[in-house]
Amino acid sequence: MRFRFCGNLDAPDWLLAEIAVLAPLSSATCDTLCGVVIQQLKTSQLNYPAVETLIKNNDLKSSDVKGIVAALNYILRNSCKYGVARNDLETEVQQMGLTKDSASKVSEHYETSKETLITMLREKSLSLGKPSGEIEWRVDSILGSSAGKPRSGLCVQMRVDDGAGTTSAFEVDSDLFQLLHEELTNASKQMKQLGGSN
Repeated sequence: MRFRFCGNLDAPDWLLAEIAVLAPLSSATCDTLCGVVIQQLKTSQLNYPAVETLIKNNDLKSSDVKGIVAALNYILRNSCKYGVARNDLETEVQQMGLTKDSASKVSEHYETSKETLITMLREKSLSLGKPSGEIEWRVDSILGSSAGKPRSGLCVQMRVDDGAGTTSAFEVDSDLFQLLHEELTNASKQMKQLGGSN
C-alpha cells in the first residue's frame, strides 16, 4: 500500500515493524512519544529522562523505544517534506495499524508543529549555489580503443570551475550521461512540485 508521507511509495518494512510495537500502547503514551520526537526534531536533542520513564511505565525494552522514536521521526519529517494534510496523515497511520486515538495524537502534534518543522527542515537542508566560475563541456565520438575491450559511442566530458580556484572534472559515456540527465530532470520536477505544494 502506498502512503503520501512516504512520497506515494510503499512504507519500509522496518517502519511497519515499529508501528506494530507502538500500536498496543495507550494514546497517552503515543502523545508523550510524539512530544519527545517533535522536541528532538526542533532541538536535535532527545529527552532521555522522558524516554526512560516511558520504558519503565510501559515495560518496554530500550531498543523498542528507540525504534518507535525513529518511526515517529520518519513519519513526522516526511509528512512535512511531502506536505501531507492532517486528515490524510491520520488516515494513513491508522491504515498502518495505529488505533484511532493514537493516530489522532500523531496528526495533532503534526498539525501544531508543522510550520515550525518545515522552516527548521528548510534551514537544515542541503543547498548548493550555482557555480560562479566557468563550465566547459564537450562530446567526443569514440570509434575504438587500444586499451581493454573495444569501445564505441559517445563520451561526455565536463569541467566545472567554482570561481575560487577549485576545478572538478568528470567523464561519462552516453548511456550513463543519459541516465544522469533523466535523474536530474526528475529531481528538478519533484523539487518544483514540492515547492509549489508548500
